[in-house]
Amino acid sequence: MTDFYLDPRSFSIPGLRDIDEEWSNIPDTRIKSMIVVESQYLAFHKYLLDSLCFQWRDSNGKVIVGKLNHSVRAGAIKAAVLVSASIVEAALRAHAEQRKYDLPKNERHRTFGALVEAWEKSSARDLAAVWDDVKTLKDHRNTIHLYKAADEKMDFREILAAEEGLLGSGNRAIDAVKKLTS
Repeated sequence: MTDFYLDPRSFSIPGLRDIDEEWSNIPDTRIKSMIVVESQYLAFHKYLLDSLCFQWRDSNGKVIVGKLNHSVRAGAIKAAVLVSASIVEAALRAHAEQRKYDLPKNERHRTFGALVEAWEKSSARDLAAVWDDVKTLKDHRNTIHLYKAADEKMDFREILAAEEGLLGSGNRAIDAVKKLTS
């Protein structure tokens, strides 16, 4: 049996009002509210990802202690990428709509892919420095679909190997879309 615990044991989660100020440039207040809540959860999720530890006894009775790893860590990384991508997608859409970018008329077709395409067609260069990060999030969030993950050979080992890049892409893209104005 494996026991899990947190180290450090506590975390001060940022308040919604503080996070709300960070996202003051989102033109749609309804979407901004959703982004703020997801941003708060993402901060908590990253704390868990960084702080969750385990201990268990091997067959000789020796206690083994370590940080979260293997398939459980890969799942937590996938979840962080998914939440990061959702935040970035919502911010991109809010600004694309405000800027009157060429988006599908049917709102159900305003997918992350359609948003990326609309931003690429526009002359805007506000996200040029992080555009590869945005596309990485778009591509990797789809590994939530297990057939896609298998087709792209993204099992837990590959996710662990790509952890730093995936989480970095999320952090950089979120930081950049926070600064967008429309």
